[in-house]
Amino acid sequence: SLLFFERHAERFLEKQELVAEYAHYRDTLHDLLDGLSLPVQPQVQEVGPGESPLLSELAKRFQHLTALDNSMEMLNRARNSLAQRLGRDAPGHQLNFIHGDTRVALTQGLQFDLLIYNMVLHHIPSPRETFQDCAQLLNQHGTLLLIDLSHHDQDWVRESCGDLWLGFTEQDLDAWAEEAGLDCGQRVYLGLRNGFQVQMRIFTRSQ
Repeated sequence: SLLFFERHAERFLEKQELVAEYAHYRDTLHDLLDGLSLPVQPQVQEVGPGESPLLSELAKRFQHLTALDNSMEMLNRARNSLAQRLGRDAPGHQLNFIHGDTRVALTQGLQFDLLIYNMVLHHIPSPRETFQDCAQLLNQHGTLLLIDLSHHDQDWVRESCGDLWLGFTEQDLDAWAEEAGLDCGQRVYLGLRNGFQVQMRIFTRSQ
């Protein structure tokens, strides 16, 4: 997966939007963000932001924002994209960029009130371990917001988009979350015109 991103970083957003264009689910995602119970100034992290507009939208919402990516090329593209979109609209914001995965974040002792994975989990070899890491990275009552594809059988995305998983069933996500000690919350499903379905899931750390 990392090798794919290094080779195709320049056109990855274009490839990704063949499957799920961000504009098609942006409004629903922002409605979910509006409904979250977060501290006044939450610590927020997006994992694998790439060049999606979401990172700049989060920067306008939250003062303390971290971008985490295990591909330096994609992290640099996220940084440049954020600078172009944000300009001077967020003075005084604390924006951090970390090269690495969730294990790196754990070794740095980082804690967050909100973790966001936007179309990233299907690129990760072990989603089960990702849920375990997220549970440790979240503050008490912290929230994991996961946006990804529902399970599908269009395996052309493996070569074209670097997908390791053909989406996920809600049963798998529920099982991994519960095993990690996360409570399953709100869930939203949006059908796309190309036959894919986007699922948006909220998980919380209660203990």
